[in-house]
Amino acid sequence: FQGKDLNELRRHTHGNTVDRFTLRKLLQKVFKKCRCREVHEKFSQDEENKTDENDKNTDRICGGHERAISIEDCVMNLDIREEGIYTLLCYLELHVNRWVDILSPVYTCCQVKCYGGPLQLQQVSKKCPPLAVAIAKQKLDGVYFANSNTIEFPVVEISDSMGWESAPVKRELRQLQWSISPATGGPMRSGVMVEFSNLGFHFRSAGDLTDNELDEILDFLFERVSRQESNELYQLDLLSEALRSVSFKSYWMCADDGDEDRSNKLKKFIEEFFDNEKADVQVKQRNIETVRFQFLSDVRQFYNLYGREHTLTGRSISRIFHGIGSPCFPAETWGRVRRFWRSNLHVDFNICLKLASQELLKIR
Repeated sequence: FQGKDLNELRRHTHGNTVDRFTLRKLLQKVFKKCRCREVHEKFSQDEENKTDENDKNTDRICGGHERAISIEDCVMNLDIREEGIYTLLCYLELHVNRWVDILSPVYTCCQVKCYGGPLQLQQVSKKCPPLAVAIAKQKLDGVYFANSNTIEFPVVEISDSMGWESAPVKRELRQLQWSISPATGGPMRSGVMVEFSNLGFHFRSAGDLTDNELDEILDFLFERVSRQESNELYQLDLLSEALRSVSFKSYWMCADDGDEDRSNKLKKFIEEFFDNEKADVQVKQRNIETVRFQFLSDVRQFYNLYGREHTLTGRSISRIFHGIGSPCFPAETWGRVRRFWRSNLHVDFNICLKLASQELLKIR
């Protein structure tokens, strides 16, 4: 056991790490601003209760809004796998302040199509308030339905703006597909088709968080992700050292009799593996200088070839150089680019990340 496979194993840890600015983009989606505080202050009769917004860390006005974010759009926009985003949401839910309440995934988009034409769409909207609100909102954005028999809208967002839960709103929309037959008095098709699509993350979160609170949440998430990375790397190195210390040079040296001392030593190491947490190991500066010239040359060549077609970051380039796939840069596609895929696996990932980010800033 020479430890040459450590870089291969570290790839699984580095593939789960997230940049700070990516976490900020996620928080902007999760804690979308609402008007609860504005409405409260507008109709409040007690002027003494009005304090500066940044001082209201404990006096929460917003009781939370039901939200849904498209899984596919979020994954591609953040370049994080679905399970990674769920992990970050769980961190927020398990926080002492319980920043979010995670709910079951739901479809975020609703499409209503009327085979009777635009007139039927207008008639149906008169007996379905959620549909009427959706049409009114799109008219405010300059969309008109004089010649259209179809409307597509974010159903969870519409239901939240009305103060309703999304489940009864969806039931009411589905009921538009049926009407009462005047002849038999039984149900019949109404000529309206309702379809739900685009599965999304579903949760409740407040929308009146201050900038200070958002920065606090960002610091918490980034510190939690960084600590998890450090712990995993430390435990991997610990396990490697444990196996190396009790291993034999050849199998025949332990084929006949077991070594109880080495067995007990390994048990002790395994206990430390599960019990101890350690900060990440400091990278020596000489390692950076050793690989700097060749690595920066690879970064410039990679950017010249693919910089115009793709949105590149220091982390995305480092992942490709280490052979780590992501939603925007899948291994099935980029694994064929053998010139760069896994080309710098021997270089520490955090060194790659630092040098690539600095070089991209110079290029741009």
